[in-house]
Amino acid sequence: MTARYNLSFYYQNANGLRTKSNEFLTGVLNSNYDIICITETWLHDGFYSREFFDNRYEVYRCDSDRAATGRERGGGVLVAVRRELCARAAPAWCAPPPADELWVSVPLGKPVPAQADTLTGQVRYLHIGLTYIPHGRTHEALINSFYDRTSQNILNNPDDIFLVLGDFNVTNAIWSYDEDINSMNINTNNDNLAIVTAEFMHFSGIMQYNAEFNYLNRILDLVFCSKPCKVSSVHNPLITEDRHHKSLEIELSLLSPPPLKHNNTVKKMFFKGDYESIRSELSSIDWVTEFSSYNDINMITNAFYNILNSLIEKYVPITTRINQKYPPWYTKPLIKLANEKNKFHKKWKIYQNLSDYRTFSTLRKRFRKMERDCHEYYLNVSEDNINRNPKYFWTFVKSKKSNNDIPNTITYKGDSLYEGSQICNAFNDYFHSVFLLIISSSNNNITHDHSSSSVADIDSIKIDEKCVLSELKKLNIYTSAGSDGIHPLFIKQCANEILVPLLYIYRFSLLSGNFPSVWKKALITPIPKTAQSNDVTQYRPISKLCTFGKIIEKIVTTQISSAVKQELSENQHGFVKARSVDSNMVVFSDYILNAMDSNLQVDVVYTDFSKAFDKINHDLLLVKLMRAGVHGNLLRWIESYIRNRSQAVCLKGYCSRFLHIPSGVPQGSHLGPLLFTLYINDLGKILGNSDHLLYADDTKLFRIVSSIEDCMGIQHDLNSLLNYCNTNQLFLNVEKCFVISYTRKKKPIMFDYTINNLKLVRVNSIRDLGVMMDSKVSFNPHIDNILNRAFKNLGFITRISKPLKRISTLKLLYNSFVRSILEFASVVWNPSYQIHINRIENVQKKFVKLLNYRSHRLDSSENSLNYYNLTSLSNRRKLIDMSFLFKILNNLIDSPTLLSKINFVTRIRLPIRTSRNNNKTALVPPNLKKNYTRNSFISRSITTYNKEFSDVDLFNNHLISFKRTCFISMQQ
Repeated sequence: MTARYNLSFYYQNANGLRTKSNEFLTGVLNSNYDIICITETWLHDGFYSREFFDNRYEVYRCDSDRAATGRERGGGVLVAVRRELCARAAPAWCAPPPADELWVSVPLGKPVPAQADTLTGQVRYLHIGLTYIPHGRTHEALINSFYDRTSQNILNNPDDIFLVLGDFNVTNAIWSYDEDINSMNINTNNDNLAIVTAEFMHFSGIMQYNAEFNYLNRILDLVFCSKPCKVSSVHNPLITEDRHHKSLEIELSLLSPPPLKHNNTVKKMFFKGDYESIRSELSSIDWVTEFSSYNDINMITNAFYNILNSLIEKYVPITTRINQKYPPWYTKPLIKLANEKNKFHKKWKIYQNLSDYRTFSTLRKRFRKMERDCHEYYLNVSEDNINRNPKYFWTFVKSKKSNNDIPNTITYKGDSLYEGSQICNAFNDYFHSVFLLIISSSNNNITHDHSSSSVADIDSIKIDEKCVLSELKKLNIYTSAGSDGIHPLFIKQCANEILVPLLYIYRFSLLSGNFPSVWKKALITPIPKTAQSNDVTQYRPISKLCTFGKIIEKIVTTQISSAVKQELSENQHGFVKARSVDSNMVVFSDYILNAMDSNLQVDVVYTDFSKAFDKINHDLLLVKLMRAGVHGNLLRWIESYIRNRSQAVCLKGYCSRFLHIPSGVPQGSHLGPLLFTLYINDLGKILGNSDHLLYADDTKLFRIVSSIEDCMGIQHDLNSLLNYCNTNQLFLNVEKCFVISYTRKKKPIMFDYTINNLKLVRVNSIRDLGVMMDSKVSFNPHIDNILNRAFKNLGFITRISKPLKRISTLKLLYNSFVRSILEFASVVWNPSYQIHINRIENVQKKFVKLLNYRSHRLDSSENSLNYYNLTSLSNRRKLIDMSFLFKILNNLIDSPTLLSKINFVTRIRLPIRTSRNNNKTALVPPNLKKNYTRNSFISRSITTYNKEFSDVDLFNNHLISFKRTCFISMQQ
């Protein structure tokens, strides 16, 4: 069973203990808390701790300094810890008066004897920080100081756990509970204290868990923790509660479930294979002769694999994968030294022989030095391999960010499972349960010559040596093998030698209309949706397919996409070339802002399909493919591709049984997304009263609403959508369908939309393809959200990059984890108000300070940007706007809707002497009345181009050249 060690905490703002000693001591004696934290004790050195606690507790106090605060009463904090926890104070972490602050550290293991008087070494600690920050002139300065010092402590001790709590008096913060992360989110509401609190949380990677509001619906007492904890109000507080402050119980689980151990399995070492010998033997094989006796694609494929596997067995060495209980930087000599050290430590514990202890002490000292050296070498190799082997580096980074280990105990349908094979089968059963269990009405009996009104007409695929060889050469050798066991490194190394047999198999497969059975098997890896969990239902599947099969389906996908492109709906922006999240959201936001400019209301219904990719009916899919113009051998090949597939879950050397997949399209494939797009391509035909946009299966219906009749039109389309889903065996998850009214009217029309007689939840803001949309289209919630995430990730990279040496590595981490968040879909929400621009720039300024600190530089922010070859985020957003405008005008973005909104005017008169080029056309911005609607992409980008970049030709440049010219123009 999974063992956990829980600590119970009690917290209360006492509002004075001076006259409550008897009541408080009685409460303590009748309770059994491990740690008790009290703020506003109002105590001074005239009060003894034994007046309030019995001898079970060690008491640490910070009484308010009357000389520093000028107050006779108020303030003061204390922490009482059970003696068996061996806690100790950390006075060096505390601020001087007038701050009321305590830091106490509890070891999470048995301290090493030589280090018993320190807080360093190999033992992890729980650091408890308790503070009281009163209202007043020094409030903001004290809270900023506390947050800065706490952030630094967390940064310096990344392996320890921090619990920070107290009365912060952040009065104007608006807190909301987030069920996804089981903690509280803060709405800054432009309050300075709330803003710095949010920045502290996200920069330090720490969450706030107190969700108990006082009688004024405020939370003044905050509980921050670097590890999930449970916070609840106390039914029987130690003393009478102050109505402004709830007394709290906190439960902290200190031990995570131990991960499932690796099964000792044989592993092929492809990176040490003798590829010269393999290539030599492959070159001598007459493949036509080898395949001539077979007339079935599966027999041909099996013969091909038999030859490859025999060569792999002959020339690729193997090793036994042993359960790895050590970190990745532990070398064999270090492991041997660790075992030797542990052996003498055990002997000393048993026999108490002083010579054994001296040997153990010597080995421990040698071990610590070797471990430091190995860890430093591991980090250096990770950093050196960024360009040559980026996966090695990013594996190190992601290991610091998340833990995907599977616990050694898994719960499924009320049963606890312990064995690896049982756990794999449980995962596979759960993932298999989402498929649509149907009995096919067709067994290779589809009428393939079905007449079609489609413009497209494709019945075969052209495949040549150059195309296949190109795909073989582009393989990523750092990905793993599929169910066939052939590693991408082996395929790439022998690309020229296996080209002929592979081309033979591909052509035979397409001509016969049969997809090899060996390529229909998928290996599934379970990934936790949020944090590590023991519940099977909290995991999602990641599919791994055979490399050979993915190559042919990629070639097929490219040619089908070109043939059916004209058949694809203009409203579908997912899995369609030259369309994206940006194009979807720009079309949508432009529609809304144009309506709001005329003081109109737009009602939008966001729908959610349940496991849409997995529930596609194969028979219906084939019929729709015929209607799209796919027929003949190609249609038979696709039918063979989607039918009779199977999957198994494999993890840590264990594997489940293979289960038949009765529905859906293969996830993780190239062809699957295209098939899904064609399956729902006719959805728009049943929506006659409202507009719609799709991104894969994410569908939103919207319409300008001026009366109840308009609302009834949307409701009619929802009814049609429900009928469409029933006909096509798709399923709407009504609980995740929402409605929002975009308007700035004081009295908008509120209509109750329903699906299947269930009322849809009405919201004021919603996440739409990664962009937080609020009902006023201000994008303030989105900016708050990305700033919180950016500061959180900036704190993360600051902590993990401490041992890294290169500025280029820091910039890579910043671009990947921080700047990517701040620029995602910026063409939609790019702010116009300086306050938001400055808030976003503050993230990069903080990063530049980190670079200056690491480089030992003292320079201004603007000079530092140039020194580190960085561009301000506002200028980068301008370049992104200009690039998107360029793509629209040059058909690099396939959106007739956006293109139709851009108008031109010819410059009839030009000054004789001008520095302008010969570009004689100007873009005309739309005539919008309101400031916030003028910030729509079309209006904003055209205005910016005319004002700052009119010298740059929008039509005669390549995109890279255009961006470079815009950048130069912006620097002048």
